[in-house]
Amino acid sequence: MRIHEINSPGELAIDPDLIDRFTAKGWQVAGEGRDQMVFHKPGTNSVLKVVGAGSLPRQAEIRRYVNFFRANQRNPHYPRVGADRELDWKGRKYYAYTQEHLRDLPGDEAVMEYLEYAMGELGHGEEPDLARVPPGLSVEDMEGLTAAVDHMFQSGLGGQYGFDLSNLANIMQRANGQLVIVDPFSGFDDDLDEGRTDEVQILAKVKGKGSEPGQIPKFGRPISPDQETRYLGQEVGRLDRYQLWRDWLGGQLSYHVFNPESRTVVLTSFGSRYHRNPNSYIIHGLYAAPGNPVKAHQFYRNLILDQGLTLISDRKQSPGGNRVWQRLEAYPDIEVYGFDTRTGEVMNFGAADSEMYAVPPRAAQDRESRYIARNIRLVATAR
Repeated sequence: MRIHEINSPGELAIDPDLIDRFTAKGWQVAGEGRDQMVFHKPGTNSVLKVVGAGSLPRQAEIRRYVNFFRANQRNPHYPRVGADRELDWKGRKYYAYTQEHLRDLPGDEAVMEYLEYAMGELGHGEEPDLARVPPGLSVEDMEGLTAAVDHMFQSGLGGQYGFDLSNLANIMQRANGQLVIVDPFSGFDDDLDEGRTDEVQILAKVKGKGSEPGQIPKFGRPISPDQETRYLGQEVGRLDRYQLWRDWLGGQLSYHVFNPESRTVVLTSFGSRYHRNPNSYIIHGLYAAPGNPVKAHQFYRNLILDQGLTLISDRKQSPGGNRVWQRLEAYPDIEVYGFDTRTGEVMNFGAADSEMYAVPPRAAQDRESRYIARNIRLVATAR
């Protein structure tokens, strides 16, 4: 099966020189998300969020939820937002807005576990069991948070992206412990105007994919039988002695390799489907638990042969990611080829030809390299 069109532009990017300009004026980098960077000046009670350049539709979606928060400032579970404006920098326009200074969640295990469960329930259209609220949270606060999520759903705020409720980094707290939803939407699969190739940049910083228990369901801890569907979704197959589970949550598609003996997830991926090919899987992230015995290329091959998927590389390709695709290509029953997402042309190169599809960070300076970064992907199918 061939892919007819793919488009996964990845994260929005901020020019490193613009970041340096803020820090030179006394701002500190307080956080970095998929699409924006947070700056804070010590002694102030607000932060400045600068949205990266790269996708006009996604910038517009962020404006939508900022305006939604502004229109609902009486709801304590939405952040207080202030002024917003456009910044002109080196011929690019960046959207920026102010927000009240909030705190990260405290990290209490019982609190984090319950919030992970509760947001999973809300993401699947269910209400969490308030009888299970642990110390450190209040029933009233959880009722308010649930109502706020329902309000977002009913408003149509998610648009074409859906909500990213599974990421607890999108929940913060005020000093009094009140829970606040920030940055609620998922940013996969933009439909960019094909003529705007100048809008695409390579990230200056690429976060590594690898061993990161914080990205594993239930933080890599054992999952009891009655919690399987909540944390893992639906069992769809096997990989040797392991179970394979699939989960849709907040617009994100995940596959989990689950060890039924230890009852833990050993390998997990997240990504999306291209909307014109229901059997495609754009892999945005791959994370392994410490000691994971399953090789990434084995996992990819299983998704292709057993799940009938066409795999598509992410816009970012690290050296480690390149090696996974090269090992995948070595299987006699797998075909890997290049694909031009703009023209629909199948290209005669494979995973070993990294110069044909992978542009290093900060290297997308000329028209050719920007075109590669914007349009060229690897695709893997069964022979």
